[in-house]
Amino acid sequence: MVTISSRPPSLSGSLAGFRRNRVRRRPRSLLLAVIELLMQWQERSEQRQALAELDDRLLRDIGLDRVAARQEARKPFWQP
Repeated sequence: MVTISSRPPSLSGSLAGFRRNRVRRRPRSLLLAVIELLMQWQERSEQRQALAELDDRLLRDIGLDRVAARQEARKPFWQP
C-alpha cells in the first residue's frame, strides 16, 4: 500500500543554507556582480552589432553564413 502525504516535501534545509549564504554575502560583492553582468551584456551587444555589420567575405572567414550571423545578431543581449 502506498501512502500519499498531503504536505509537500520540506525545503527548510535548502532554504536555511540559502539564507546563510545570503547573509554572508557582502553588499559590495553583490554590487560588483551586478556591474560585471552589465558589462558582459554591453560587450555581448557590441559584438552582435559588429557581427551584423560584417560582409560576406569576413563571415566566410569565420565560418558563418549571412543567415547564421543574422540569427545571432538578433538575439537579445541577455541571451548567451
